[in-house]
Amino acid sequence: MSLTAAVLATSSMAFAIWNVQARTTIQRTVPAHLLGRVISINGAVITAASLARAGLGGITASRLGLHAPFLLGIPVLVVAGTLTAVTGSSAQDSYPVKG
Repeated sequence: MSLTAAVLATSSMAFAIWNVQARTTIQRTVPAHLLGRVISINGAVITAASLARAGLGGITASRLGLHAPFLLGIPVLVVAGTLTAVTGSSAQDSYPVKG
């Protein structure tokens, strides 16, 4: 039970950090007159991806077993981590602050 709680807490913290970083990047790079539209589209895409991800995860789990969706996610994490490490830039370096 404690392992489940630790995984849930860690993933929740990671999603919270990601959400703050993504919204900050959007707010810093999108012109003010388009900001509402871009944030709305971003939310719609995230919601649609969540629904698709749940469906695909369910299909994968029913055909390959309950551990398969998690194991199939490992390569995605490795690629994302590698790309992040290789680029090595931060949002502050890439996006000027709008004044």
